[in-house]
Amino acid sequence: MLIDELYETCISEYLRVNNGENDVYFNTNDAGIISNCGFVEKGCVDDCFIGFRISEFQWL
Repeated sequence: MLIDELYETCISEYLRVNNGENDVYFNTNDAGIISNCGFVEKGCVDDCFIGFRISEFQWL
């Protein structure tokens, strides 16, 4: 995916959840580029992250 597509997916799918029912995560790396976006349902105890994490990024 292109970085713009990742930002759009983050905004439209993962950041629109109910904040009262979920812990929402949005982080950037040292360069200010998105590194993860998603949420975890409050009370969930194991492997509940829904979203994405970017472990490697390369400019084309």
